[in-house]
Amino acid sequence: MKSKPVLSLVEQSCGTFIVPAELVNELLTSEEISKGESRLIVKTAGSWQVPVSAFGLVVSFDYEASKKALGQPLFVYGKRTLTNWKQCGYEAEGKVSINGKKRRAFTSSKLFRLPDNSLLSGQVLHLGNE
Repeated sequence: MKSKPVLSLVEQSCGTFIVPAELVNELLTSEEISKGESRLIVKTAGSWQVPVSAFGLVVSFDYEASKKALGQPLFVYGKRTLTNWKQCGYEAEGKVSINGKKRRAFTSSKLFRLPDNSLLSGQVLHLGNE
């Protein structure tokens, strides 16, 4: 059974995703909007500051549908915590709980277009394929 996303964002040209005005404050803080970037909140442990978890926006993308046409949606599941952190080169992987089920996710970034046409670079937790 597939997990239900909170919402889907429509892709524009150039790979940007439009965030509806009514959801901007729900998904992003005013500080993130003013800086033009959204970062993951990473929790570390020990004197070496080893990453153990990350908190941020969880998204997924239907790659098979994207081969057929442009304008495919980016599914947003809200803000969640990535646990079981494993560093894999330039990205990290772990597990995210979606509807009570642990799913594999990895760190990534997406470009979002806000209602005022400004761009926001966002670090996200991207769900792997089911």
